[in-house]
Amino acid sequence: MTARYDRAQWRAIADWLAVATVAAIPWSTSLAYILIVAWLLVLIPTTEPDEWREVLGHPAAYVPVALVAVSFVGMAWASGVGWSDRLNGFSSFAKLLVIPALFVQFRTSPNANRVFVSFLVSCSLVLLVSWTMVVTGMKPITGASTSYGVPVRDYIVQSQEFILCAVGLIYAVFLQMRERRWLMAGALTVLALMFLMNVLFVAPSRTGLVTVPVLMLILVMVHCRLAVSVAIGCAILAAATIAFFNSPKIQGRMLGIVSEIQDYRNRQLATSAGERVDFWTTSIWLIAKAPVIGHGTGSVREAFVRAAAERGSQKSPTTNPHNQTLTVAIQLGLLGALLLYAMWLSHALLFRDGGIAGWVGLAVVAQNIIGSLFNNHLFDFTQAWIYMFGVGVAGGVMLARSREAARLPAPQAAGRT
Repeated sequence: MTARYDRAQWRAIADWLAVATVAAIPWSTSLAYILIVAWLLVLIPTTEPDEWREVLGHPAAYVPVALVAVSFVGMAWASGVGWSDRLNGFSSFAKLLVIPALFVQFRTSPNANRVFVSFLVSCSLVLLVSWTMVVTGMKPITGASTSYGVPVRDYIVQSQEFILCAVGLIYAVFLQMRERRWLMAGALTVLALMFLMNVLFVAPSRTGLVTVPVLMLILVMVHCRLAVSVAIGCAILAAATIAFFNSPKIQGRMLGIVSEIQDYRNRQLATSAGERVDFWTTSIWLIAKAPVIGHGTGSVREAFVRAAAERGSQKSPTTNPHNQTLTVAIQLGLLGALLLYAMWLSHALLFRDGGIAGWVGLAVVAQNIIGSLFNNHLFDFTQAWIYMFGVGVAGGVMLARSREAARLPAPQAAGRT
């Protein structure tokens, strides 16, 4: 009895460490890593083998483990790559092992909503400071940020955080309206609009501008009836059109893609869009060189160095091709890319049912997939850990719901009338 009581206490501590970790992610890399280590040290001794066996029987848990395992073995065939690069490459994949641990924890924890709320509160503080910067001209809090209206990190990270908060609040508004709590629904609506206005008009990123309408359409199509989906979808497209034509910043970010590519090619200017196209074409060429199992874990930079030598290019090699599929496929070939897609699919299917966990989980997965078309969001610090904790916590809730449903007796078929 005492052991069970102690285990429950340690599990509660692990829950609060998860809450604190998610709150720290928008603000501090160092603090977040400290809390992640503390969380794992507290959680792992409280788990039982049966819990792991049950969780690892689900594709949402064993597919990311398989991807990590392949990346571990992939260090063996990364020829010409130092072990520091191999281990750094493996560490990018290894964080996926956190997802099954969170499944184990939050299948039985009652504190999943506290994790979601802690992220919302933390990002709301970032939002407050951001708008304060806009109004007062205050400088960023850390030297890592140099952007207008971005107090910490960078504008891409901030927009991704704010988009998640906005779509989560939309579901919360729906719940409040269903309960006829009009005052709370109005307050949450205002907060959601403040997040979206910041994304659209203060520090817009191309990734964020693409993510907002697509993410909303995906969530509406999965979780709403057809008639409601069509109506809301039309409203989303109309709002996106209005925002585009009323924001010079949005127009500049979206319409500047073509000019950036031309400047990169014709005038040799370093531009974001131009470099991305160059990274992508080089990546495809590299994948064709080792299509099945890739060049090995941690080999991205060395592969780009070889490509530059073979093609006579003087451009600096990169370790970030700015596309998650290409980054994985360069290292692990089509095998790694297929495992990546299988992981995304298994996680998306986990959240196809309703509820706040289903809504949040699907939003996190969809945002990661969309953002990973233009960035390495599974390997970038903030977006990666948002994905791990978002999928892990919400997925634990969904797995608990499935387990409870499996224990219920099957309903008897009703007779025909």
